[in-house]
Amino acid sequence: MKNNLSRLFSPASSNVTNILCISHSAELSGATLSLLRVASYLAEKGHSITIIFPEEVHVFPSTIKLDNVRKTVLYNPELSWVETKGVKKKISLLWQRIKYVRQVRRFVKQGNFDLIYVNSAMALFGGLGAKSAGKKVVWHIREDLPLTPGNRLRIIIIKKIANSIIFVSRSIARAFGNKPTHQEWFFIPNPVEVSKFKVSDDEIATGRKELNIPDNTPVIINVGFISYRKGIDVLLRAFSLVIAEYPQVRLLIVGERARTTTDTYWNELQRIIKENNMEDSVVFTGFREDVHRLVGLSDIFVLSSRNEAMPVCVLEAMAGGKPIVATNVDAITDILDNGKLGIIVPPDNPDALATAIIELLQDETKRKNMGQLAQEKAITAYQPEKIYPEIESAILRYVHSSVGRLSRLSRLIGWSVKSAKSVSRFGVRG
Repeated sequence: MKNNLSRLFSPASSNVTNILCISHSAELSGATLSLLRVASYLAEKGHSITIIFPEEVHVFPSTIKLDNVRKTVLYNPELSWVETKGVKKKISLLWQRIKYVRQVRRFVKQGNFDLIYVNSAMALFGGLGAKSAGKKVVWHIREDLPLTPGNRLRIIIIKKIANSIIFVSRSIARAFGNKPTHQEWFFIPNPVEVSKFKVSDDEIATGRKELNIPDNTPVIINVGFISYRKGIDVLLRAFSLVIAEYPQVRLLIVGERARTTTDTYWNELQRIIKENNMEDSVVFTGFREDVHRLVGLSDIFVLSSRNEAMPVCVLEAMAGGKPIVATNVDAITDILDNGKLGIIVPPDNPDALATAIIELLQDETKRKNMGQLAQEKAITAYQPEKIYPEIESAILRYVHSSVGRLSRLSRLIGWSVKSAKSVSRFGVRG
């Protein structure tokens, strides 16, 4: 980058903590939205906050106050090694990763940051760049990591270079094994703003009218990106069994296609809908900022994911007092108190998912009781007023502590970055 990055930074007073947040994605996923909310809270508390995104974020949610948060882009392709086909493309991606680490390192050094807050295990290269600049790193792990060879290496690196790790649940920490002696671990769940999900009858009526859903029609809702990981194909197959018994039911799928969603998968979803004559029963709403209103007008919330950590959408359903059917992924059993607050089914099982949905459609009393208990837990366990101060405390714990010597890995990263810079002077381009 040839522009003067220092112009992005304004002088901070001596008692203001200057924090750099590194986002793994420009997509407004649950993890990215959680980062934005944390950044907003920290900025309101008087800290100086800057966020690095790997690509341009076209529209920020108007519901999250980000006026005092600096935002910039250091390009890092949102492609995985597996997704990248061909030797030339893999080499190009690797070179782009090296360039990104160099850019982050330079950005960190110019910004004079007190601390680096890395959001998601997927932001590995951003964390590497920050650590190679000799900064303290707090890593927030928000996803379940299947133990693939790539993720095993990711875990080893994070455990080596992070000063502390925040996990959204104890279950996802199991993949990390034993805690290193140099590191602190914190277990802090995702928060949800319960008051936001208190939706009026007028809002519900307006929402149903907008979506052309009659007042007495039962509505099932799913919130999240449209992707294979979210199990939308499983949900649609389950729904085809549900409408065989309850033909008047509607399904709302709230969210947009994920970056990783192929045309093949999208076409498969359309094929399932068409083969089961569900064109008038399934509504894809796309991205919506009024998720609270859509949750409010629904009767049952369904999580059909094949893999999750601590899904914010489930917490939102709890805040809205909705009965939940969820696949048994990561923290779900803890969130739903082993099935007391919702029905838990195996992943990738349309029959089990349909049976659970039908059970709730048949029993209004059970729906109300489950929804009420879920809402009570959301109020007592996941309120932002409780969670955000805990996150702030975990992040700021290392601000006034000494960094100590860089690990061998961090020194190696720094050497590699300098070497790559030298190579680039001889005309090698990424």
